[in-house]
Amino acid sequence: MRTGTVVKLCALGVVFVMASITPISAACLYGTSSMIKDSDEARATPTFRSMSLDWATPLASPNLPAHVLFRELAVGGDHGKSLDLVYADGAYRGSVVGLDHGTMYEFTFVLDDQELTTINAETWCENFPTSTFPLLVDTSSPQTKSFVISGVHGKPDAYLVVMGGVLDGRDVSRNLIIEDSSYLIIRGLTLINAQRGAILLKTGVHDIVIEDNVIQNWGSVDPLSGFALRAEAITTTDGGGTDFTRLVIRDNVIRDPRWDTNSWLEIREDKCTSTDTRCHPIGAIGIVPKNTGGNSVVTGNMIFSENGNYFQDGISGAAGGLSRDSDVYSNTVMNVWDDAIEVEGANRNVRIWGNYIDETFVAFALAPVISGPAYLFRNVVFKTRLADGHASNTGVFVKTEIMRENVGRTFIFHNTTYTEKGEGGVRIGINSSDTQLTRITTRNNIINADNFVTSADEGLAVDLDWDLYQGIVKGITPQEPNGIFNVATFAPSWREGYALKKNTPGQDDGVHIPNFNDDAVGAPDMGAQERDAPLRLFGTGFFTTRHPGNGMNKHQMATR
Repeated sequence: MRTGTVVKLCALGVVFVMASITPISAACLYGTSSMIKDSDEARATPTFRSMSLDWATPLASPNLPAHVLFRELAVGGDHGKSLDLVYADGAYRGSVVGLDHGTMYEFTFVLDDQELTTINAETWCENFPTSTFPLLVDTSSPQTKSFVISGVHGKPDAYLVVMGGVLDGRDVSRNLIIEDSSYLIIRGLTLINAQRGAILLKTGVHDIVIEDNVIQNWGSVDPLSGFALRAEAITTTDGGGTDFTRLVIRDNVIRDPRWDTNSWLEIREDKCTSTDTRCHPIGAIGIVPKNTGGNSVVTGNMIFSENGNYFQDGISGAAGGLSRDSDVYSNTVMNVWDDAIEVEGANRNVRIWGNYIDETFVAFALAPVISGPAYLFRNVVFKTRLADGHASNTGVFVKTEIMRENVGRTFIFHNTTYTEKGEGGVRIGINSSDTQLTRITTRNNIINADNFVTSADEGLAVDLDWDLYQGIVKGITPQEPNGIFNVATFAPSWREGYALKKNTPGQDDGVHIPNFNDDAVGAPDMGAQERDAPLRLFGTGFFTTRHPGNGMNKHQMATR
């Protein structure tokens, strides 16, 4: 932390000017105390900007709607209102979004218009209390073996900071391995040249922050095909659904893998045959949490390539992934041949928002959402393509799972598939891995689809409406009764934040969604950016106070 940096001490509600590594003396609400349960019925689980809410009232019924009223406890005043909670497994669950960090809130659970239960819960602070002296990693010479941190534990009110310079992996599998450790901050390292990846978290790890690192030029090549082997920059071992809780992976630059990933149309000899027409991409992946216990945050990371070597996935949470009570926001993900952001598994109160996606095949993979609800809102997707030489609108906005009874609800609100100068968009808006679509609600999206808005022939509990769209809504009828079938016309400058041009279809044509567009100027606009409202920052520190930056993502910087 540089001298003169202003730090909010959330527990004290004051501001100090901190010196170089002076510790923050007051603990943020984080770690093992982060789950607050005021009764046997209600539980609130925070992150920096959101709150997961579970309510096991004995009065729960699929026929009785429930929601939450909320407000800052210290301020009082009028309450905000949440989106209706989802009924599942004999109880209610859902999320409140758009909260301030390090702030105590009051949440009142309302069933059929009766206020029944109230609890208080505090969001995490974005600044962590640290010990006086950092742990320094020796970077004086190239690595001959992985640097291992084992059995090192800080405290909830005194995180240990691990710092250093360049870790040059050369012939080692991983630059850094962390096991049986907690309350650590891995900060400011440059991790290069490892054979499999930069950082591996193993059993017994929780409450870890990985921030402000640079990862570059890692991976190995398959000698038969000449394409990359799978190589994960930041990853975990299998957490068994319980390990690796409260991970914060933020503001890292993950770029330029050593070897290229095959596209779906490049048939690699080590995995496919000459008779195959499609070959699943295999190669470098940016961030891969595996079957974790959840309650984690992935934010502010930049994942891209400028050396011509594409990624397999950007952020990949398949096989359980982030599990529950987690946020993926404000990331920039580019140059990907499969999924830019893949968040699959239980997805119970998992929220994906404020991300900027470009040059990928699938922008968001949610296949499946087993428990739900999952929330996908206010993201911007630019160019999508299947392979080299294909048009920049030949990819997919959202990939979902086949229809089955236990698939949870997915809410898709206020996203934009952006077009500019004849480039950008998607071929398919919402694609299913089979012919069916299940428990999806859309509102106020801009879906520029060259072919289908949805590719499914049938659906279960699907509610598509109030979207500005191009393409065919295939097989699922009736849908989009209030939608607008028209071309989105965007403002002529990115300085207007991907907003619609004034007085064009979609402006002031959206519908109110409690907690998701309460700040609309008049009637809500469709898309990620409300016109004439403060600009949202997509992929550049959306809602963060740590690195305000210049307010531009890579697309905006390239076209400024």
